[in-house]
Amino acid sequence: MPSRPLDLEVVHRGRHEATFQATGDPSNHPWLENELRGWLRANRWHSSRWNEFEMRVRNAGEGKIQAVVRP
Repeated sequence: MPSRPLDLEVVHRGRHEATFQATGDPSNHPWLENELRGWLRANRWHSSRWNEFEMRVRNAGEGKIQAVVRP
């Protein structure tokens, strides 16, 4: 699948934490995992708590979830 603008929603224990945009392939799970881990590091979440998070991936401006990624 080609790269496209994506809305990446970070969810902590089922609650919205943040949304940011990136350009990439929604089927490239290693890249998406790396984006989530980068966000967690940048926001100083300890790695022992990363299993509490997931990232919901949508095409920019759309509501349908294309992928769900966990670290």
